[in-house]
Amino acid sequence: MQNYEHKKLIERIGKLDLPPDDDAAYATWLAADAHLNLLRQNADEDELIVYALGKHTFIHAVVVKENTLDPVDVDDLLLWNGNPFSACSASYVWNGDRDDVWIERSAPVVGSKILCASSPLIFGRSIDGLPGQSTSYFEVSQEYAHLNDIHHYPEHHAYCRFDKHGDLEKTVTITHNSNGVSLVTFKRGALEKYLAASGSALVRMFDFQLVRYRQFRSWP
Repeated sequence: MQNYEHKKLIERIGKLDLPPDDDAAYATWLAADAHLNLLRQNADEDELIVYALGKHTFIHAVVVKENTLDPVDVDDLLLWNGNPFSACSASYVWNGDRDDVWIERSAPVVGSKILCASSPLIFGRSIDGLPGQSTSYFEVSQEYAHLNDIHHYPEHHAYCRFDKHGDLEKTVTITHNSNGVSLVTFKRGALEKYLAASGSALVRMFDFQLVRYRQFRSWP
């Protein structure tokens, strides 16, 4: 069972991703002010969005060394392209000769030179060959999990640890496709400690495709 703040974020994203029928309200919705306000408000909340996927919402966060963001190269950052399922994937490569084999690793984010050197907090993975079942899931960075002494509790849909009172704390909460929304949130305290200790900042990429899909044919 997800924690309350996490569940409320799922509801908020679901409501934001409902295109209004009224033309005036739809024109306001297209400006994306409400979606951007979600990011602004969430930046001050205890349950931070690290990944979100809704009908019209995509949010993906990575960790970046602070010195690479001083000064901020906006033009470079806008070239980002990536998601948790493409983050640091590795594969065996060979060139016809079975004795000539090596490992190639992809960058967590491509397009942006700054974000190419970023570190993912989560990894999306999929299992092939299981028809009719949900085959996608998320893993938390091993470094983050070890430093915060958190472990995966499937029954809680979260990575948890015991707090100073002996209560189970959901440090990372994961929802996969609940009413059309997938969401991964991190508790602020543990994440801020990690960022401070590593001299890093959290960079959140977002893409809001605000269209009426039933009327949409192609981009002009």
